[in-house]
Amino acid sequence: MSSRNKYPLDPLVRVREARVDGATRAVAAATRKAEDARAARIAAEASRARAAEAARAARESEREVLESGGLTAADLARADAWETRVQGEDQRLFGAVSRAAEAEAAAIAEEAAARAALAGDKADADVVAKDRAAWLDVARRRAEAAEEEDAAEAWRRGE
Repeated sequence: MSSRNKYPLDPLVRVREARVDGATRAVAAATRKAEDARAARIAAEASRARAAEAARAARESEREVLESGGLTAADLARADAWETRVQGEDQRLFGAVSRAAEAEAAAIAEEAAARAALAGDKADADVVAKDRAAWLDVARRRAEAAEEEDAAEAWRRGE
């Protein structure tokens, strides 16, 4: 194709394609981050559930010993201190679950924003690609018309 037939917006085509590639990479990174945040939230919830189950089992065991009369006043005081510690640990684990859920929500929002940016970049690239296709079609038809005109001229001259 001669420079006269070169699409004048080829640099814009390359820029738009590069933006789509970059946006695609950003979506992939945001998706990985959202998946990691989801896994962290699930792990935090599981840790809290395990701690709650362990505390429930310990309480049940203590209740059985208490009912059998095997605890002293000192044992009851230690159980009260233990219960306070368990509640503090549960609050700490609840905070970890809350922070993980917030991080997951932020990562999901970031992923949605990256997907929206990618859609916009793809739309921009499609506009230029369609214009390029139309321009090339017109250039091809002009070249064909010029060839036909040259052939008709040659035929009229008897070549």
